[in-house]
Amino acid sequence: MLAVLLLFNAIGYLGIKGERVERPYRIALEIDHGLIIIEVFEDSPAERAGLEVGDIVLRVGDREVSGLEDLTEMVRDHPGERLRFKIKRGGKTRDILIEIGEKEEIDDRIREEIRKFIRQLKDEIERLKDGRI
Repeated sequence: MLAVLLLFNAIGYLGIKGERVERPYRIALEIDHGLIIIEVFEDSPAERAGLEVGDIVLRVGDREVSGLEDLTEMVRDHPGERLRFKIKRGGKTRDILIEIGEKEEIDDRIREEIRKFIRQLKDEIERLKDGRI
C-alpha cells in the first residue's frame, strides 16, 4: 500500500518586485536603507493598498527593509495580517497599513509533477483491478 501526504502551507504574499536602493541613491534621498518597488502586480495586496512603482519601502513594523530578502522574510509568516509599512514617495515619508495576502507555497512545476504522479497512480490502480499486475 502506498500512502502520500501533501502539505500546502499558506504563506504571506504582497505582490511586488523590488530592488535594494544602492548607495548613491540612498545618499541622494537621505536614507540609509530601503527597497525600491519596480513592479506592482495586478490585483495584489500591494496594489489594493496603493503601493506604486518608485515607492521605497523603509520599514515593516519596527524592522528595517534593506532588500527583497528582508521584505520576503517579514511578509511570508503573516498571511491575512495587517502590517504597517513605512514608505518614501515623492520625498515624503508615510505609513500604509497593508493586509498581507495568502499564497500556496507551491509552484507550477511542482503542481505538474503532482498531477503526473496522480495519473500514474490511477493507471496502476486500474491495472491492479484488471489483474494485469
